[in-house]
Amino acid sequence: MVELIVAIGLLLVVASTVILVKPNLVFGYLLNHIEKYYIYWSAIVARLLIGLLLISLSSESLFPLITRILGFITLGVGAVLLMIGKENFQNLGKKVLNMAEPFGRIGGILGLVFGLFLIHAFIHS
Repeated sequence: MVELIVAIGLLLVVASTVILVKPNLVFGYLLNHIEKYYIYWSAIVARLLIGLLLISLSSESLFPLITRILGFITLGVGAVLLMIGKENFQNLGKKVLNMAEPFGRIGGILGLVFGLFLIHAFIHS
Protein backbone atom coordinates (compact mmCIF):
# COMPACT_ATOMS: atom_id res chain seq x y z
CA MET A 1 0.00 0.00 0.00
CA VAL A 2 2.95 2.32 0.60
CA GLU A 3 3.68 1.99 -3.11
CA LEU A 4 0.25 3.48 -3.84
CA ILE A 5 1.08 6.60 -1.83
CA VAL A 6 4.44 6.88 -3.63
CA ALA A 7 2.60 6.54 -6.97
CA ILE A 8 0.18 9.30 -5.91
CA GLY A 9 3.19 11.44 -4.98
CA LEU A 10 4.70 10.83 -8.42
CA LEU A 11 1.41 11.76 -10.12
CA LEU A 12 1.30 14.97 -8.09
CA VAL A 13 4.88 15.77 -9.12
CA VAL A 14 4.04 15.23 -12.80
CA ALA A 15 0.76 17.19 -12.67
CA SER A 16 2.38 20.00 -10.70
CA THR A 17 5.26 20.19 -13.16
CA VAL A 18 2.75 20.55 -16.01
CA ILE A 19 1.03 23.33 -14.05
CA LEU A 20 4.38 25.08 -13.55
CA VAL A 21 5.26 24.87 -17.25
CA LYS A 22 1.82 25.34 -18.85
CA PRO A 23 -0.78 26.26 -16.24
CA ASN A 24 -3.43 27.05 -18.84
CA LEU A 25 -3.28 23.47 -20.10
CA VAL A 26 -4.56 22.10 -16.80
CA PHE A 27 -6.76 25.01 -15.73
CA GLY A 28 -8.26 25.37 -19.20
CA TYR A 29 -9.13 21.68 -19.29
CA LEU A 30 -10.74 21.86 -15.85
CA LEU A 31 -12.70 25.01 -16.73
CA ASN A 32 -13.99 23.40 -19.91
CA HIS A 33 -15.03 20.22 -18.08
CA ILE A 34 -16.01 21.49 -14.61
CA GLU A 35 -19.66 20.67 -15.28
CA LYS A 36 -18.96 17.00 -15.98
CA TYR A 37 -19.87 14.55 -13.25
CA TYR A 38 -16.52 12.79 -13.47
CA ILE A 39 -14.67 15.96 -12.40
CA TYR A 40 -16.87 16.30 -9.32
CA TRP A 41 -16.68 12.64 -8.33
CA SER A 42 -12.98 12.36 -9.13
CA ALA A 43 -12.26 15.29 -6.83
CA ILE A 44 -14.19 13.64 -4.00
CA VAL A 45 -13.00 10.05 -4.46
CA ALA A 46 -9.35 11.09 -4.87
CA ARG A 47 -9.40 13.10 -1.65
CA LEU A 48 -11.21 10.44 0.33
CA LEU A 49 -8.87 7.72 -0.92
CA ILE A 50 -5.70 9.75 -0.34
CA GLY A 51 -6.91 10.87 3.09
CA LEU A 52 -7.71 7.32 4.19
CA LEU A 53 -4.39 6.04 2.85
CA LEU A 54 -2.43 8.75 4.66
CA ILE A 55 -4.24 8.09 7.93
CA SER A 56 -4.03 4.31 7.76
CA LEU A 57 -0.37 4.22 6.65
CA SER A 58 0.90 7.17 8.70
CA SER A 59 2.77 4.85 11.06
CA GLU A 60 4.90 3.69 8.10
CA SER A 61 5.92 7.27 7.31
CA LEU A 62 9.01 9.14 8.43
CA PHE A 63 6.61 11.81 9.73
CA PRO A 64 3.63 9.92 11.19
CA LEU A 65 1.97 12.87 12.94
CA ILE A 66 2.27 15.22 9.95
CA THR A 67 1.09 12.47 7.61
CA ARG A 68 -1.90 11.70 9.82
CA ILE A 69 -2.84 15.39 10.07
CA LEU A 70 -2.55 15.80 6.28
CA GLY A 71 -4.71 12.68 5.92
CA PHE A 72 -7.45 14.10 8.12
CA ILE A 73 -7.32 17.45 6.28
CA THR A 74 -7.53 15.70 2.91
CA LEU A 75 -10.36 13.47 4.11
CA GLY A 76 -12.16 16.53 5.49
CA VAL A 77 -11.87 18.39 2.19
CA GLY A 78 -13.32 15.36 0.39
CA ALA A 79 -16.23 15.26 2.83
CA VAL A 80 -16.88 19.00 2.41
CA LEU A 81 -16.89 18.65 -1.39
CA LEU A 82 -19.41 15.84 -1.06
CA MET A 83 -21.62 17.90 1.27
CA ILE A 84 -21.64 21.07 -0.83
CA GLY A 85 -22.97 19.21 -3.84
CA LYS A 86 -22.16 19.29 -7.52
CA GLU A 87 -23.61 22.74 -8.31
CA ASN A 88 -21.76 24.51 -5.50
CA PHE A 89 -18.61 22.58 -6.40
CA GLN A 90 -18.92 23.84 -9.98
CA ASN A 91 -19.47 27.44 -8.88
CA LEU A 92 -16.52 27.28 -6.49
CA GLY A 93 -14.38 25.56 -9.12
CA LYS A 94 -15.14 28.22 -11.73
CA LYS A 95 -14.25 31.03 -9.31
CA VAL A 96 -11.04 29.37 -8.17
CA LEU A 97 -9.95 28.39 -11.68
CA ASN A 98 -10.60 31.90 -13.00
CA MET A 99 -8.51 33.32 -10.17
CA ALA A 100 -5.84 30.66 -10.73
CA GLU A 101 -4.24 32.29 -13.77
CA PRO A 102 -2.02 34.70 -11.84
CA PHE A 103 -1.51 32.23 -8.97
CA GLY A 104 -1.46 28.94 -10.88
CA ARG A 105 2.26 28.46 -10.60
CA ILE A 106 2.09 28.91 -6.82
CA GLY A 107 -0.39 26.02 -6.75
CA GLY A 108 2.00 24.06 -8.94
CA ILE A 109 4.82 24.67 -6.48
CA LEU A 110 2.63 23.62 -3.52
CA GLY A 111 1.53 20.47 -5.35
CA LEU A 112 5.13 19.68 -6.24
CA VAL A 113 6.23 20.09 -2.62
CA PHE A 114 3.35 17.90 -1.39
CA GLY A 115 4.13 15.19 -3.97
CA LEU A 116 7.83 15.24 -3.07
CA PHE A 117 6.94 15.12 0.62
CA LEU A 118 4.82 12.00 0.08
CA ILE A 119 7.59 10.31 -1.87
CA HIS A 120 10.24 11.21 0.71
CA ALA A 121 8.08 10.30 3.70
CA PHE A 122 7.18 6.85 2.39
CA ILE A 123 10.22 5.75 0.38
CA HIS A 124 12.62 6.35 3.24
CA SER A 125 10.43 4.75 5.87
